[in-house]
Amino acid sequence: MPLSQELEDSFIIMNNKHTEDSYVEQICDACDFLIEEATEQGGRILSLNIHPWMLGQPHRIGKLEKILEYITSKNEVWCASASEILNEYRQSRNS
Repeated sequence: MPLSQELEDSFIIMNNKHTEDSYVEQICDACDFLIEEATEQGGRILSLNIHPWMLGQPHRIGKLEKILEYITSKNEVWCASASEILNEYRQSRNS
């Protein structure tokens, strides 16, 4: 699965010293961009590399919930595991 370090929680919050609200905004912006791009070029993957010691903290967990609510509210988004994506890919190749 593709993984963007630029969207990693520890990279944005610790390394870049952005706020948690900025992290939420960046992930939601990435989601919107990928949805728009997918309508023109086909499916896209937004992998969220998160760490329990970072976003799992009581003062940050609400931000993760906000991100997940935003992403799952989009009709264009399919929330799937890596194995589900692989199975779909294999089925599409066999069709």
